[in-house]
Amino acid sequence: MARVRNERGWTFDKLEAESGVHRRTLIAMEHGTTNGRLDSWFRVAESFGIPAGEFFSVL
Repeated sequence: MARVRNERGWTFDKLEAESGVHRRTLIAMEHGTTNGRLDSWFRVAESFGIPAGEFFSVL
């Protein structure tokens, strides 16, 4: 997630606005301190405009 987010120049605040996933949750997901809920991962992938299967294959 960090690679895609950084490539796009998105902050956690921007990703929160686009995905609807709380900023603290996004930070924890990116840093690996939580696995996150599956629906949160799908929402992140969707906000990046990346098919979920492709997004999950690079994690």
